[in-house]
Amino acid sequence: MTEQNPAPEDGWSFVLVDALEKVYPDAPPRPFDGTIPMSVFPGETASVQVALRPPMKHDFRLSGALEVSVDGPAAGFTSISQVELVPCSLAAFPEHDAGYDRDTPDCIRTYCGQPRTG
Repeated sequence: MTEQNPAPEDGWSFVLVDALEKVYPDAPPRPFDGTIPMSVFPGETASVQVALRPPMKHDFRLSGALEVSVDGPAAGFTSISQVELVPCSLAAFPEHDAGYDRDTPDCIRTYCGQPRTG
């Protein structure tokens, strides 16, 4: 972890990140940069991620259900999708090119479930 975005030891951590940011269990994500303008054409979808990290536990499992909701004027235009970590035993073949973000076995995130509209 970094000093800028440390792993929580006894509390929850929430970070707003860019929609294309890769979120891994062993490294903090890069926070959303509000100085970079976000432009969306009519009819397009604007996306961001909220990366959450529960209090540190040895098994990386939540102790109970987590409920997320959106309220206010944006609620009717919002959909929420859940992303989970899954094991990855072969991230890249040996002697691969330099275009890989990671090449060691780890957990990767994958879409899980249907989007829910607010």
